[in-house]
This record gives sequence, C-alpha cells and structure tokens, in this order.
Amino acid sequence: MAVKLAVVVRSDLGMGRGKIAAQVAHAAVAAVLASLGRDDFAAWLRDGQPKVVLKVTCAGELEDGPGRGAGGG
Repeated sequence: MAVKLAVVVRSDLGMGRGKIAAQVAHAAVAAVLASLGRDDFAAWLRDGQPKVVLKVTCAGELEDGPGRGAGGG
C-alpha cells in the first residue's frame, strides 16, 4: 500500500501564505518524527516522500477528511 503524507489547511483562519507554509512545514516535521522507525515510514521514504496539501474551509470539514482520502490516490 502506498503511503502519502496529507496535510490539511483550514482557509478560515486568515493566515497569509508565508504563515501557512510555515505551519505546513511544522506539521510535516512532526508527522515524520512521530513515524520514525515504523514500516510505513520506511515505505514513505522509499517511495520518494509523496505528500499533498489539502484545503478545507472550516473545522467541520476536518472530520470528513480522513474518510475522503483513504481510498484515493
């Protein structure tokens, strides 16, 4: 199974592009550190560290995110 890092950004928080970029970077680093030593982390590294940044318009949409992306590619 392919592993992809998905970072979801809320557009209703009013952050500028630079702030969003910094927050996405923080999230990516935190996700990597939390996954060190796991098999899926090794697969992610081997596959070229695929990642995607997604946008939601409010906090309520975050609850829909995991189910929506689980079967995608």
